[in-house]
Amino acid sequence: MALLLAVGSGCALGALTWRSPLGSPPLGAIGLAAMLISLRRLMPRGTLRAARGLPAAIVGVAALNFAFFAADAFIPYMLTEIRGTTTVLAGLVITSATLSWTAGAWVAERTANRFDRRNLVRTGMFVLCVGIAAVVPTLSSGVPVWWSVVAWTIGGFGIGIAYPNFSLITLAEAPPAEVGAVSSAVKLSEALSAALGAGVLGAIVAAGAHAGGSWHSGSLALGFGIAAVVALGGLALAAPAQRPVAEAEQEAEPIAVAGD
Repeated sequence: MALLLAVGSGCALGALTWRSPLGSPPLGAIGLAAMLISLRRLMPRGTLRAARGLPAAIVGVAALNFAFFAADAFIPYMLTEIRGTTTVLAGLVITSATLSWTAGAWVAERTANRFDRRNLVRTGMFVLCVGIAAVVPTLSSGVPVWWSVVAWTIGGFGIGIAYPNFSLITLAEAPPAEVGAVSSAVKLSEALSAALGAGVLGAIVAAGAHAGGSWHSGSLALGFGIAAVVALGGLALAAPAQRPVAEAEQEAEPIAVAGD
């Protein structure tokens, strides 16, 4: 199933960049079907429909990783190719997000016992969304490039708050006998969503670069917009990701990591 997922993901992403009007749709459909079949077997039941509890938490983690790493992968490209800055400045922007991620995780750890985890996830996802949206104006030559440092520092702080709390929610929702399987499913969703995020934005940006002119910067704006929308989707999953304790205790049966 893992091999089928890898092949399906490759086909789906390849279809996005293949310019053949006859070959691209069938390849994409085959890739998507292979991904869905394998994910039904590899993920806890209900994940594909983001069912309440653990499945919603896993999808939320995927949305978080998709949004952050999709934007993070193309901010340096935007700075060097659109704004003509040096790789040193582009690296500084990424470093600022790394440091603020650490700061956000520190805040999350200090506030975990005082606030509901779902509210902390909502806060983090919202801050990440703001950070992604704040990057977009940097595409304009009228906005100083140093603004990208501020914008992506905000984004890093957001994922720093949301990520550890989403992880704690998944572990809290996992039945004791299924912790290992659930941890594997979460890591798979993280890796797959980050790769898909970079791949989807890569296909969009490649199409814009091929068209040239204003389409190039417009494709980056569209890509960042998609990442922000996905972050908002993850924000909406914060509430169903964690069930009330009484409800969780009622459904004590093991969650099968097979089928949907």
